Amino acid sequence: MLRPDNAALTEILGRTAPAFAALCGSATFRVHAHHIRYRARPGRPARNSPAGYHRDGERFISVHLLGRDSVVGGANRIADNAEGEIAEFTLALPGDCFVIDDDRVLHAVDEIAVQPGRLSGTRDILLIDYVPRP
Repeated sequence: MLRPDNAALTEILGRTAPAFAALCGSATFRVHAHHIRYRARPGRPARNSPAGYHRDGERFISVHLLGRDSVVGGANRIADNAEGEIAEFTLALPGDCFVIDDDRVLHAVDEIAVQPGRLSGTRDILLIDYVPRP
């Protein structure tokens, strides 16, 4: 469980919130943090929901890799509003992250598959939503 006094969470919020405030003019945000685990098994890849380019519906989002174990795939893709690709990358090491303005870009993550010879694999992320308050 993430506690509000968690040093890593405090560091993340201390770096992201001022940038978001500058973009939207709000000094306060409602923040939701979610730990999400994707588990893949042989013949059963793990897929993001929703699939393909989408918006999460929260103004700003940061995605932080907590860990990857015995998986391949999981590329993140960022696109403009016409679905023209801007960037593609894979969060590979714990602490790798990206931040998006959900009003300005679309994003997607490709499925992950378990590495050959393994019984299962996981990808854990910390997803943080930032909703400006008036």
